[in-house]
Amino acid sequence: MLRSIRLIAAALVLAACDMPTESQNPTPVPGEPSVQRQVWERQDIDDYRYVYGRACFCVDLPLVSVRVRDGQVVDVRVASTGRPLDRDRWDEIPTVDQVFDFIAQAEARDEAADVKYHPTLGYPMRVMLGTLANDAGVNYYLDGLQPVD
Repeated sequence: MLRSIRLIAAALVLAACDMPTESQNPTPVPGEPSVQRQVWERQDIDDYRYVYGRACFCVDLPLVSVRVRDGQVVDVRVASTGRPLDRDRWDEIPTVDQVFDFIAQAEARDEAADVKYHPTLGYPMRVMLGTLANDAGVNYYLDGLQPVD
């Protein structure tokens, strides 16, 4: 588990070369999920790209660059190589709306949830659901979200 978290942290550092600057990707802030979802929905962003990472006791997933069009994942590439991720793994890649759904489902089950959001766009940037310490949790990382045409 600790190895997975270290690998994701290292990959995020390596991917930082291709990511927006701090002014474009500010420090995540705490917030109320329903309020933050409204902030996100008011942005009316259906076409965007972001860098995604996941840590859990599950099948390894490399850090990936994700492209979403009309609210659907349309392209996923391994961040370190730029190669397409196998299409059969795309169901492991959530959109921002799906991450909000994960948060709502965890809250409905009264699971531990620690979420930090983008301070102006409102999307979840750091999500810890459940508890990794007892093999019952997952962490999601969404960075550098940018609207695309």
